[in-house]
Amino acid sequence: MASTVLSTGYLLMWGAILVYGIPQIQVHVSVIEEILAPNSLIKDIMDEPAIRKQLLTADRNYVHFRYLSAEPEGFSVDPSGLLRTTAWIDRDQICPNKIVCNVELDLAMQPSQYFTLVKVIISIQDINDHVPHFFRSEVSHVFSESTRIGTSFVLPEVTDPDSPQYSVKMIFLQPPTDQFQLITKSKANGKNELRLLLKSSLDRESVPEYHLQVVALDGGDPSQSGSLNITIVVADANDNHPIFDQNTYEVTLPENVPSGYSLLPVSANDLDTGLNGRIVYAWSRDTAAGHGRIFHIDSDTGVITVKGSVDYEKASIMFLTVEARDCGADPIPASALVVVHVLDVNDHAPDILVHTLGGPGVQEATVLESAATGTFVARVVVHDEDSSDNGRYNCSLDEEHFVLDVLGSDFLITTRGALDREERAEYTLAVRCWDFGIPILESVAIIHVLVGDVNDNSPRFTQTSYVAQIAENNPAKTRLIQISATDRDKGENAEIRYEIHGQESKLFTIDPDNGVIQTAVSLDREVQSIYQIRILAKDNGQTPQSVSTLLTIHVIDTNDEGPRFTNRHYVFRIYENQDPGTVVGFVEASDPDSADFAQHTYRLEADPYSPFVIDSNSGRITTTAILDREERIRYGMRIVAMDTSDPYYSSSVSVTVSVLDKNDNPPKFTFPTINNNTIYIGNNIPVGYIITKVHADDPDDGDDDERGTVNYDLIHSDPDQSYFVLDRHTGVVTVASSLQHLDNATFRLTLKAGDNGAVTMSTSATLSIVVDESFSLPMMNDPEILMSNFIIVIIVACVSAIIAVVLIVAIFIICQKRFHDNRDDRYKCPVESLKALTTDREPSENLDDKDIKKIKREPDKKRRPVARLSLSDRLEQDGRGHVTATFVVSLEHMVHLSSAENVWYICRQLRAYGISVIS
Repeated sequence: MASTVLSTGYLLMWGAILVYGIPQIQVHVSVIEEILAPNSLIKDIMDEPAIRKQLLTADRNYVHFRYLSAEPEGFSVDPSGLLRTTAWIDRDQICPNKIVCNVELDLAMQPSQYFTLVKVIISIQDINDHVPHFFRSEVSHVFSESTRIGTSFVLPEVTDPDSPQYSVKMIFLQPPTDQFQLITKSKANGKNELRLLLKSSLDRESVPEYHLQVVALDGGDPSQSGSLNITIVVADANDNHPIFDQNTYEVTLPENVPSGYSLLPVSANDLDTGLNGRIVYAWSRDTAAGHGRIFHIDSDTGVITVKGSVDYEKASIMFLTVEARDCGADPIPASALVVVHVLDVNDHAPDILVHTLGGPGVQEATVLESAATGTFVARVVVHDEDSSDNGRYNCSLDEEHFVLDVLGSDFLITTRGALDREERAEYTLAVRCWDFGIPILESVAIIHVLVGDVNDNSPRFTQTSYVAQIAENNPAKTRLIQISATDRDKGENAEIRYEIHGQESKLFTIDPDNGVIQTAVSLDREVQSIYQIRILAKDNGQTPQSVSTLLTIHVIDTNDEGPRFTNRHYVFRIYENQDPGTVVGFVEASDPDSADFAQHTYRLEADPYSPFVIDSNSGRITTTAILDREERIRYGMRIVAMDTSDPYYSSSVSVTVSVLDKNDNPPKFTFPTINNNTIYIGNNIPVGYIITKVHADDPDDGDDDERGTVNYDLIHSDPDQSYFVLDRHTGVVTVASSLQHLDNATFRLTLKAGDNGAVTMSTSATLSIVVDESFSLPMMNDPEILMSNFIIVIIVACVSAIIAVVLIVAIFIICQKRFHDNRDDRYKCPVESLKALTTDREPSENLDDKDIKKIKREPDKKRRPVARLSLSDRLEQDGRGHVTATFVVSLEHMVHLSSAENVWYICRQLRAYGISVIS
C-alpha cells in the first residue's frame, strides 16, 4: 500500500507564525490513478512530521480529526487521521485536460489544546489509460472527377482524455499514396483540425474508389493508437465548391446577451450557377453537438445569432466551424472557423462558504463566554467565478466582538475579546464579500454564534444602557420606555423590583414590577435637553443583590429659535489685485435649536455688481473680480442667515470690506510732461537760485509704508550734470554753479520719480533747460499752480505799490513809442493785452489767491486757458520771494488772435522787456 504513495511532504504555513495562536499545517500526498482500490490506505496523517513533533506519543489516542470543508469525491479521512480512497481514482474525470490535478481537504485537529488547521493536498498522477478516439470510426466522401487539385474536406476530430503528456502526439495516413495528403492544423482551442487534401486529379474510370486509414498515436510508452477508415468515392459532380471570403472569423461577444442577438454574417461564394451555385450554411457536426444550443446560423444568409445562454464562466472562447455546401449533385463542403471571444460581465457575486466545528454546511458555532481572545469561530472560503477585477474580492465583518483575518486565500473568524452571555447570549455575524467589478456585486453569509453560559446569579439588564426620547411640552404620565432585567436564580431570588435612584424620581416614575417609566411633569427642552437617570434592579433574596443601568432621555426640540451671528458687525480687509476666488473672510451664525433645526444657510444682499459671493453653507466670502483700491477703497453689504426648517427664522449682519493698497502704480510726472518740458532762463541767475519745481503724483496709498510718497532723483544731465541740483524730497531744481559763461546752451536733465514701496516703482521724464543771455529773468513752472491746459494767470504783486506803478508806467511808455502808428488799435499795456486774450474777465480785473485755488478745484473741461503774470512779491506764497515775471500763452487760445504775425509780435515785444517766453 505504501508503494502507491510517491511522495509526502509538509509545509508549515508562514513558518512558525501563528494567526492568533492557531497553528497551520499543510500535508502533501501524491497518488497514481486507477491503482488503488476503494478503501485503500493512502497515509496516516498522524505520521506527518509536523504533527508528530507537536504531539507526544501518549497524546495520539486523544487527538482526532474532523472536516472543515465538504468531503471530496474519492477520498476520506477518519477521526484517527487515516486517509483512504472511497472509489477508484480516475484523474481524467476529476481533472479533465489539466496538467496538474490536486484535491484539497480542510481538517481541524482537536481537542482544543491541540487545535490545528490541517490542509491535505492530494496530487493525482496520470497514467496512459485511454487510447486516441475519433468521433467516428468510418467516414466516406464523394469526390467528383472534376474536383480541383488542392480541394480538401474536414475529417472527424480525434481526442484522448488523458493528460497532455499522454494525449495524441502523432497522426498519419496509410497506406501512403500520391493521390491524397493528410493535413493537420492546430486550432486555437488546442485541438487538431484534420483535412484530407486531393493532391492530383481523379479519374473515375481508372479508380472509382479509394480506401484509406488515418492512424493517431498517443504519448504513452508503449504508444496506443486509434484509427479512422476513409472511403473515397469518385463520381461526376459540379466542378466548383463554395469558398468563404475568410478562413477565420473573429468576433467579441459580451456574455448574457439576449436571445436573437446578431453575432455576424459569414459569406461563401460558388462560381457555379443554378442549384450548383446556391449555397446552404450549416454547423459542422462537432459544432452542432457542442454549441448548437447556444448559436444558430441561417442556412440561406449565413447570419449567426444567439439563441441560448452565453456564459463567460463556462467558456471564455468558443470555436465554431461553419460548413457551406452548394445544392448541386455531389456537393463539396467548404468550412470556416468562427472564433467567439466572450467578454466577462460581472454577473457572479462572490460565493461564501463557512466552515465551523459543527461540520460542513453548519453555519452555527458555539463559544464559551470564558473563552480567551483569539478563539477559533469559523473558517470562511470565498470563490468568485468571474475573471480579472470582476473576480477579485474583499470581505468584512460587521460585529465588533469578532475579528476577520486573512488566511492565505481564505478568511478566519476569531474572538476579539472576552464575551459575556448575560449581556448577549447570541451573535449574528454577517460576513459581507464584494468584488471589484462594475457594477459591484456582493454576497452576505450569516453565522450564528451562541455564547456558552457560565454560572452567574446577579441580576442583569437586557441592555447596558437605555435611550428614550420625548417631545417637549408633553403631558404628565406620558410613557417613555420599559426596561427589563433578568436573574438566573429561581424563586424569590429571581424576583426583581425596579426603582429610580436620585432626585430624578421627582420628574419620572417607574413601575416597580414591570419597569415601565413615565414622566411626572411636563418637560421643557430650553430648561434641560438631556436627562440621565440611574435605574436600580434588586432581587428579593435574603441578601439582595442589585445592578444599575443608565437611562438617557432626550427631549426633542421644535423650531422656535433662529440663527444668530457671533458678531454684531464684521470688518474684513483684503489686498487689491488678488485673483477672483480669494477668501475675504468668514461669517458665522449659530442656532440654539437642536441639530435637526439648527441647520442654516447664508446669502449675500448687495448690489448686482458686487464683486463678492458667499458660500451658502460655510459662510465663506470670496471675491468674483480683481479689486482696485484706486477705484474703490471700501464695500458694504449685508449677510442673511436663514434656517432650513419651517417657519424659516433668519437674521442679518452688516459686513464691511476694506481694500488694502498694494504698490501697483508708479508715480506719474505732472511736470515735466511731453507737452510741457522746457524752461528758459538767463545766464545771470545766481548760484542757489530756484529755477523750477518738478512734480509727480502716486495714486497708491501712503499710510502704511509711505509708498505713495515720491522721491526725485537726477539720473543724467546732457551735457553736464554739475550746473543744477534736484532736491530729492521737494522736487525743487536750483542752480549749482555759475551760468554766466553760457549762451544759447540747452541742458537735458533725465529725472526719476520713485515711491517708497517694498518693491520700488518709478518713472522717468526729461526736463530741458535753455540758458540764453537774452533772458534776463528766469521762468519758474510750478505744477501745483500751472495746470495742463496752458493757463496764463496774471498775478499783479501788491506788496510794493511803488514797484508795480513803475513797471506799469515803463511798459506803457514803451508801448507808446513802438506803436504810435496804430495806438488806437492796441491795448496800452502788454499785460492788459495778455489778459484780454486769455481770460473771460475784464482787462482791469486781477486774479488773486482765491481765484487760483478755484481754478485748481474746477475740472479742466470747465475752464478756459488763462495767462498768468507772476511778480516777485507775489511769489512769497511759496516761501521764496524770487523775482520772476512769467507769461504762458495757451496755443488753444491763439485762435482769438487776428493773425500769426500778431502772436510773433507779442512774443518779440515781451522778450524786449526782458520777459522769458515758453513756446
